[in-house]
Amino acid sequence: MVHALRGRDTLRGQLVRALTEAAGGRGRVVLVEGGPGSGRSRMLAETELLASVRGFTVCRAAADHLGHPGFLAPLRLLPGPQGSEDDSALARLLRHIAERPPTAPLLVALDDVQWASPQALEALRDLSALLTTCSLPVLVILTRAPGGGPAPAGEDTDTSGVSRLLAALTADAALRMELGPLPADAVAELATDVLGAPPDERLTALCAVADGLPGRVVELAGTAAEFTVPAAGAPTATLPPGPLPDRLREALLRPLRGLSPEAGTLLDVTAVLGRSVTPVDLALALERTARDLMTPVQECVAAGVLVSTEHRLVFRHAALRRAVAEAVPPPVRTALRRELGERLAATGDFTGAAGHLAAAAAGGESGALCELERTARRLALQHPATVIDLVAPAAERQPAGPERAGLLVPVVSSLVATGRAGRAAALARTALDSGVRPGTAAELLAHLAEIELITGAPRPACDRADTVLADPT
Repeated sequence: MVHALRGRDTLRGQLVRALTEAAGGRGRVVLVEGGPGSGRSRMLAETELLASVRGFTVCRAAADHLGHPGFLAPLRLLPGPQGSEDDSALARLLRHIAERPPTAPLLVALDDVQWASPQALEALRDLSALLTTCSLPVLVILTRAPGGGPAPAGEDTDTSGVSRLLAALTADAALRMELGPLPADAVAELATDVLGAPPDERLTALCAVADGLPGRVVELAGTAAEFTVPAAGAPTATLPPGPLPDRLREALLRPLRGLSPEAGTLLDVTAVLGRSVTPVDLALALERTARDLMTPVQECVAAGVLVSTEHRLVFRHAALRRAVAEAVPPPVRTALRRELGERLAATGDFTGAAGHLAAAAAGGESGALCELERTARRLALQHPATVIDLVAPAAERQPAGPERAGLLVPVVSSLVATGRAGRAAALARTALDSGVRPGTAAELLAHLAEIELITGAPRPACDRADTVLADPT
């Protein structure tokens, strides 16, 4: 399905003017350049449509299939001998135009000129020169991928011939257009065309991964359209909650398949550890030196997946990070977080350790609970607010029992230290009612006595302290 041309109004206007001038006998060459997914073929199709409604005869072909009889069929020119090397289709077209100047306007449209044969490239140089010196109602539009692009199987790209053609087009003042990324509003419009409704916030973020390439927007939005559901109370397209559907995740990750195995592993680990990570933490998680990581990090940055700030490596798109992380099996994700947490704790980075150990515990890694408790106890001495932010949610998600009660000890002490005695008392009482180890019970009772003392209940505080002191365990 061909969707409306979005975000190319200026370039479309230039094409309309070029067609108008060509129809008046001032023909020229137009070169449209852009990388994969930039919409070169779509721009070519738009030009054909604009030309057709203006009465142009249209001859179109992919530059590596000029021998197809359909290319010159609109001019009733017969194809040359099969396998002919000295008489290309473009050479015959050039002779036809030179010997029988057309009276009706003609559009010659060639896609991916970087794949053209040396004979075809030479004919294009001659055709450009002819349009420069003669008044002809002929517009030639070419598309090209900068850098050559991948050649079709079994064929070589004539880079020197392409370079000579580009030099000739520059000398002949050809109109050159560069297809840059679409602005955000055009991406939203194109996504709406594909989805049938405006994308919600999550789908908008997903389409942003395309980096403004219309081909990728169509691919991602088209895949997402298979899974969208009506949004309650809003006329927008939305995905169901939870992990991304497998096909959609694969579409997001497809451009990453060309990365080296080392870069792929680095991205997997980075995504699991969070949207951003320090090189030190990454080296620790991978058990590598920072020097070992230079090459794969540079590869990921060059691919536009990671961005390097002064101190951290950051995923450019949160939606892509989520897709990469979801592709890692959940048990592996939690094991990675636990391992890094334990290594950070061993280096004395208790804040960093607490975050990873808490995430591992929340992911069902019960083996992380003991190290998380030890880390939280150390952290509570200096950064009680951090314990509340990182450890309290993990502790409250654990089932009732000794492990949960042990985690709540540093949480309760941190709440007391930050002036939240009411919540601290509630957590302590809940833990004591759910079965705890004797030592843990003594700590929680001591915290309750402290809370009662500071909240103006000295008698209960003294009684509770006596209870703790009477039990040597």
